[in-house]
Amino acid sequence: MVAWVACLSIPFLSILVGAVSAGQHRPIVLWHGMGDSCCNPDSMGYISTLLSANLNNTVYIHSVRLAPTEDDDKTAGFFGIATQQVDTVCKDLAEISELRNGFNAIGFSQGGLFLRAYVERCVDAPRVFNLITYGTAHMGVADAPGCEDTSDTNCVLMRNLIRSGAYLSWVQNRVIQAQYFKDPTNIARYLEKNIFLPYINNEIESHRNEQYASSLKTLNKLVLIRFEDEKTVVPAESSWFGFYNDDKSVVVGMEGQLLYVQDWIGVRWLNENGRLDRLSQPGGHVMFLPCIPQALQAELFSSFADED
Repeated sequence: MVAWVACLSIPFLSILVGAVSAGQHRPIVLWHGMGDSCCNPDSMGYISTLLSANLNNTVYIHSVRLAPTEDDDKTAGFFGIATQQVDTVCKDLAEISELRNGFNAIGFSQGGLFLRAYVERCVDAPRVFNLITYGTAHMGVADAPGCEDTSDTNCVLMRNLIRSGAYLSWVQNRVIQAQYFKDPTNIARYLEKNIFLPYINNEIESHRNEQYASSLKTLNKLVLIRFEDEKTVVPAESSWFGFYNDDKSVVVGMEGQLLYVQDWIGVRWLNENGRLDRLSQPGGHVMFLPCIPQALQAELFSSFADED
């Protein structure tokens, strides 16, 4: 399903995560994006508070933290190895008793990519029932992500390193955003050098993992939200599993991607079985507006009823 949404917000997210039973809601896990931290009171902290309030304070919410302090957590969003971060979160979530029976997940920007990797890779960890991704580069980025805060030295350094050599081993093993950078004009080099995205997308034939597709198919619903004025994720259609063709002249939509046609990770199966929604939101990268159309509320409430 593709829908154009006039506005999306905390009430929207509250509806998406759904109720287990009257007065009790399934836990929620949040994963922040680049340049943010787990508990920033103006972003993840604010969203956690509003989600809880909209769900009558009956929901357990966990915001992924990659380092002990907020500053270090923010830095870890730029520098590290994505696979190791996902595996660490896999172990961390398995140790949280409130999550043992599974949870709903909301990923913002690259956090959505890492939550999808969690679903695919963490087979012995708590189950994800519904996954919502906001402005997530599922098919990668063809340029270094832009910096919302131009004074952020980590972000500026990240962009300079990617543009100087995204596929250099030193950069690949240190810069998170390089690990989902994808030059459409040189796919062979991307497949050879990128250490993260081609693996979780099952793009390398000799390394295809059937478990990734099997795991993604366990989702009740995968919701892909794209921003209409997206400038950080290039192309914006990557949020919907679209990407440039090999000369970068046009964007090929999800249904035209080999990943979808040959169903390497289960996205086609989800779509054909009514478990994948594509939504478009006005505004720039990860921007929220305080309302949602009533008709869409009703539609998403019924589609997000939790299943065993």
